[in-house]
Amino acid sequence: MSSNPSRKKLYDVLVRLHGEVRQAQYPYSATAKKWGIIGEDELLALKSNPNATERDVWRGITGKDISLRIAGKLTNFIDERQPNLRREWKERGLAEGSWKVFLQTYCLLEVADQGINKPDYLRDAEFENLETFAKIIDDEIFKKIDAHSRHQYSLKTKWWKECHKRIVVSTIEAVHRGTPGGDRPKSPCHHLRWSPGTVAEIRGIVGRWRDCDIWNSSTIDFTSNNEKTIHGLLQANGFTEMYLEDRIR
Repeated sequence: MSSNPSRKKLYDVLVRLHGEVRQAQYPYSATAKKWGIIGEDELLALKSNPNATERDVWRGITGKDISLRIAGKLTNFIDERQPNLRREWKERGLAEGSWKVFLQTYCLLEVADQGINKPDYLRDAEFENLETFAKIIDDEIFKKIDAHSRHQYSLKTKWWKECHKRIVVSTIEAVHRGTPGGDRPKSPCHHLRWSPGTVAEIRGIVGRWRDCDIWNSSTIDFTSNNEKTIHGLLQANGFTEMYLEDRIR
């Protein structure tokens, strides 16, 4: 390209306008595009079908590959926005596989039915909700529990999984209550952007995870690695949805 200043200025303006036009064409999928959930080549499908869903643009891609793509992009997003978070969680003893369980539990790792260019396309909000939730867990669990206390057992792979089976139920209820008239979400993060009231309620749920009496017991065998046994121990010692939602009076 010529070094002529006028030509360079014109080129810069055209590049900027091109970006603005593309954003106007695809206003609701900005975050999903940026993080690669929807690839540039797949956007071609939207030219012939402006109502296209992920199912349309991902036709021919296996469910496993779709799940891996979404999980990978969500992870990249968290790593850039919260660069120390996952590293610090692993240093505290959380296995890499438990991060996968976390995403599978709270995010939609499969095709979404909303049109990509429609206002109710939820991937963008899902990124933001996931970051909010990860920060809540970081604040209320990883930054507050003693690394030498029994709370540390809740970070073991099977205990983490069983704890979150209950926490996700309560989180879904909190999200549902925060959206009057809306459907109960399948995945709590794959939803409209959480309101401040919903965020506060979810913070309370996570705080009760930390404060549950089970972690003060000296008689429980926390070395158990059997999911059925752990399920029973949590249930018998008050780590229930009713407790997490503060519905025990």
